[in-house]
Amino acid sequence: MRKTKMRLGLILAAAVSMMASTPALAGQWMQGPNGWWWQDDDGSHPESCWRWLDGNGDGWSESYYFDANGYLLVNTTTPDNYLVNENGAWVSNGIVQTIQTGNPVQAAGNAGTDNQEKKEVKPEYEWKETTEKSVLSSSKVIGKSGLSSFTDKTLYNGENTFWSKGYELRGYERAYVKLDVKNTDDYQWEELEFTVSGTINYSNDLYLYGDEDEVIEHWDLRDPKVRTITVDVTDQDFVTLKLDYGTSNIYIKEVKLIGQKRVKVN
Repeated sequence: MRKTKMRLGLILAAAVSMMASTPALAGQWMQGPNGWWWQDDDGSHPESCWRWLDGNGDGWSESYYFDANGYLLVNTTTPDNYLVNENGAWVSNGIVQTIQTGNPVQAAGNAGTDNQEKKEVKPEYEWKETTEKSVLSSSKVIGKSGLSSFTDKTLYNGENTFWSKGYELRGYERAYVKLDVKNTDDYQWEELEFTVSGTINYSNDLYLYGDEDEVIEHWDLRDPKVRTITVDVTDQDFVTLKLDYGTSNIYIKEVKLIGQKRVKVN
């Protein structure tokens, strides 16, 4: 999956990269040749211990472990067998563990103290894989031309393939369909998947355009065989499937968006 690209990870990455120059109420992140450390307002720093820190001031604290020299551990297992990610934040089952503190750079209970008891904190939300099917008949379609649906059709593709339902894109109309694939607070879309077939004895080219009308992918459909295509749309807000001008049509079905959905933890 591509957008594992999750919002919490992006926020942490941005926060850690900024903390060297952004002071907080109880201290600030510092960076040296051997990594990052946390400096309290009195000039001291945690060593060989955990700290709950709200380094980006969003009211939610993450838990970080500092080694005997005071440096933040990243991408490893701590001495007490907990996992920390690339930003040094404690993760459980792939999820960054947080507590809501309400005030910047404070922790639950013994907020600023070292060697506090570590407790499993269950997040309010988590990200799970999801698939949105039947995209061409959904609100994800924000523009189209030369596109029509059909049922019970034998495709003129040399294999007499039968589809119970699908869509036809007409080449002489330079058919296209534009889709909204941008991320929201609840969805992170990663891939567009669809099944496509060309028309025997005719050639046509199918293109996928991105946000800036740049060509992301191109498929030569002079070989009309049925194929399933998966495309990375992680960095796009909108994508457009478009036929080059031609006399032949193509057939498409099972258009899906695959990604992550934010769900409330029971």
